[in-house]
Amino acid sequence: MDNRNVLVVGGTGCGKSVLCNVLTGTDEFKEGNYTVSETQNIQIRSFDWKEIKYSVADTVGIGNINLTTKEVLSSIIEKINSMSEGISQVLLVTDGRFLKEEIEIYDFLKEIFKGGFVTIVRTKFASFQNKDECEKDIKAMLDVNKKIAKIVKSCKVIHVDNPPIDIKAYENNSDDDEDVVTINRINAKSRNKSREKLLSHLEQVCQDDKLKMGKKFSFSKIVKIIKKN
Repeated sequence: MDNRNVLVVGGTGCGKSVLCNVLTGTDEFKEGNYTVSETQNIQIRSFDWKEIKYSVADTVGIGNINLTTKEVLSSIIEKINSMSEGISQVLLVTDGRFLKEEIEIYDFLKEIFKGGFVTIVRTKFASFQNKDECEKDIKAMLDVNKKIAKIVKSCKVIHVDNPPIDIKAYENNSDDDEDVVTINRINAKSRNKSREKLLSHLEQVCQDDKLKMGKKFSFSKIVKIIKKN
C-alpha cells in the first residue's frame, strides 16, 4: 500500500485540528473554540482511502501564547525530519485573512518546499461547493496586497467549510435541543462534503517524489528566514 504523509500547518485558531478530524474521519484531534491553541504537541493519525495510507500530522499553531515562533517552526522541522518517507503535501490552513503568523509560515515553507507541495486550504467558507464563489474569493485574496497575491499565486487553493458538530443547547432550556440537533446534523453533512473535496484534491496533487528535507535548519537560520521576508 502506498503511503502519503500530509503536514497541516497554520496560525492558532485557524481550524487546523478541525481540518485534521474532517480529513481523517475521526475526532482524535482536539478542537478548540477559544483563541488559545488547543494543539500543544504534534499529533499524527493515519487512515486508508482508495488503497492509499494517508498519515496526517497536525502541528502547533504559530501565535501559540506558550511557544515562540522559533519554537513552533523548530517543532515542525523536527516532525518533517522524523517522517523518513518524506512529505507528499503541505496544507497551509487560513480563514482568508492571512494574518502575520500565516505569512511567516509561508515564508518558512517556501525555503523548504518547492512548487507543487503546498496547498492553501481556505476554511470557514460556506459557499465552498460553488466554483464561481470560490473563484471570487481567490480574486479577493489576490487584491489584498502584493505579498498575499504572491502567496496565493504560488500555491494551489481549495475551499472548505468545517462548522462545529458539538454545539450545546442553552443550559436548562430543553426547547432548543431539537434545533441544536438539527444544526449539528447539517454541519456534519457540510464536513462530509468538505472531506470528499479534500480527498479528491489530495488524490490529484500528492507528489510521487515525496519531499525530504535533506538538511538541518538551525535556530539562527529560522530567524533569518523570517527576518528577510
